[in-house]
Amino acid sequence: MMKSYPDRRVQSGPQRGKLVVDTAHQPNLVQRQKQIEVAALEKRSKQNPRSKDLTHASIKQVVTALEDKFDDYHGCQVTPYCTGPWLQDAHNQTLAELPVLPKTGFEVGKEPTLYGKDMAPHSTSHLLSALQDKDGKWLSSLDIRTRLELSNPVLPRTAVLCNASGRYSVDIQIPGGSAQPEGTKLEVVAGCRLDGFLKDDCASDQLVVVACLREDDVTSRQAEKVLQLVATILADPQGDLSCHALPQNIV
Repeated sequence: MMKSYPDRRVQSGPQRGKLVVDTAHQPNLVQRQKQIEVAALEKRSKQNPRSKDLTHASIKQVVTALEDKFDDYHGCQVTPYCTGPWLQDAHNQTLAELPVLPKTGFEVGKEPTLYGKDMAPHSTSHLLSALQDKDGKWLSSLDIRTRLELSNPVLPRTAVLCNASGRYSVDIQIPGGSAQPEGTKLEVVAGCRLDGFLKDDCASDQLVVVACLREDDVTSRQAEKVLQLVATILADPQGDLSCHALPQNIV
């Protein structure tokens, strides 16, 4: 008979009203682990049966014969090892993979007769010595990183950096620093202040070139580079424009 909650509750004491959990018929941790092991053995016996796990005489005899014939090949298939002249065999196999180019009749120099004779086993001793100091002690990770940065210097950026949307961002940190502009930086005036700028900051006989550009547009950034170089050329006090030339990537 199934008992209800009121029948299995604590009826007195500070825990009154709480359910009394019946663990008498539940397996403990050791029993659960044993059940898992038995289930794993049963699953393995179904997927890869062995003769020692079988009790039927006829089936056990067939599985035993298969084990005697095929177990010896299993080690050779999964365990690679080198036997005999393995180095020469590997060398010949590598040379056999090199394509032989047909002659055209216009070759110069001596005819090569020994293909691949300059090949030699790769030695890593020089690589390990580079990770040690003069006393033979291993370098720390900071020293290794410093040496890598010295041997592989960061190349300077030749253009501005854009993110996935194509918008230029001055906040993006890049190796090598940001690109340095080649021309004079243009003065930026907001559209709401343009009338006051022309009235108060510019002379009446002064030529003012106004370019409406957007920072998130590739064409606008390209035009800004051209205007910066033009401003540099016009600001030359010598007045000789023959020495100035726009870069080919902008032209």
